[in-house]
Amino acid sequence: MSFFKSFFASFLGSLVALGIILIFFFMGIAAIATAATISSSAPINLEENSVVSLDLNKVINDRAPQLNPFEESLDLNPNVTGINQIIGSINNAKSNPKIKGISLKAGFSSAGWAQAREIRKTLIDFKSSGKFIYAYADFLTQKGYYLSSVADSIFINPLGRMEIKGLSSEVLFYNKFQNEYGIKMEVIRHGKYKSAVEPFLQDKMSEENRMQIKSLITSIWGTFREEVAESRNISPVKLDEIAENLLVNDANEALQNGIIDGIIHEDEYLNRIKDAIALDHSSEINSIDSEKLDGQITPYNKQVNDRIAILYAQGNIMYGEGSETVIGQKVFLEAIKEINENENIKGMVLRINSPGGDALTSEIILNSLKQLDSLKPIVVSMGNVAASGGYYIASNADKIFADPMTITGSIGVFAAGDLTGVGR
Repeated sequence: MSFFKSFFASFLGSLVALGIILIFFFMGIAAIATAATISSSAPINLEENSVVSLDLNKVINDRAPQLNPFEESLDLNPNVTGINQIIGSINNAKSNPKIKGISLKAGFSSAGWAQAREIRKTLIDFKSSGKFIYAYADFLTQKGYYLSSVADSIFINPLGRMEIKGLSSEVLFYNKFQNEYGIKMEVIRHGKYKSAVEPFLQDKMSEENRMQIKSLITSIWGTFREEVAESRNISPVKLDEIAENLLVNDANEALQNGIIDGIIHEDEYLNRIKDAIALDHSSEINSIDSEKLDGQITPYNKQVNDRIAILYAQGNIMYGEGSETVIGQKVFLEAIKEINENENIKGMVLRINSPGGDALTSEIILNSLKQLDSLKPIVVSMGNVAASGGYYIASNADKIFADPMTITGSIGVFAAGDLTGVGR
């Protein structure tokens, strides 16, 4: 009997000890998270002659995901950044006298065309302060070159490659496949330019779709060639010639055609930056990551009563809760209600980056925006795309602004479902 008493006493003691250990463990994690939050909001102590490292070779959203302190303390930050943070950091670098320039890497940038243009405009504004921008890449995609072309000097690895090939679009059609294998998509649509379901209905591109795709890529290429030509002092005709004849594929061809300024390894590139800030080659560059500048460093001033809210509509429109990458009516309606009830908020900017989606959800969101607009003005800023439902929710705004590279329009509706076992 005494054995069982001792056993249960030991077992109970172990449970209590384990509980205490867990309590202290989570308290420690909370302390680390709090410290991380405090340190991230603390001012950055920059040294003189600092250079900002701006790496755009990552996923770029209009707004980066918000992490809680626990995730930040464990360094769980995804490789995603927000264009708001990028632009804010560049502007902060421009105004900080200790920062002398930017080292740019954008060879594989995944930014959309409109996002890339916004970043590029901000970099041009940065250069107006007299500070330098140098760019380096092992490989330059066409979009990467568009971003890098604003730099004072562009350098590429001796074995690096790049592309300037113009723009194209391909559409894969499934009608013959359906007839061959007995699987048929049943499609109902309204709108000649609602082309998303065309591949299931016919074997070639409609004239309406051909016209809108041609118009789109012609417009984007026109903006690309004019702005790159101005930055690099190359004629637009020359850029067309390079693209049409694939004259630039490697570093040597790029240098011969004036597309880049030098063919060097990265250590030599760093020495070029040291020369620009009058630093000895044996010394280390005072480099700071752009994300540490934090585009949101302006403190929340409680004394300011008149405010403008920024609401991000990012991703596909789907019925339900919604998230940072999906536009759902529940989160959206809650945000609009909060904006409506806050007397300090005098208006709203709605930033849209969405290809559209569910018609019912789009209607619910538009109705809520109409109610808000009757009380407070709404201005829409379009990102990479604001099409279909993405344009629909923008339609009641007081003003709508789009970038020359924004994709918008595509108004129409469709419904589709599959029918199996259809006779051949």
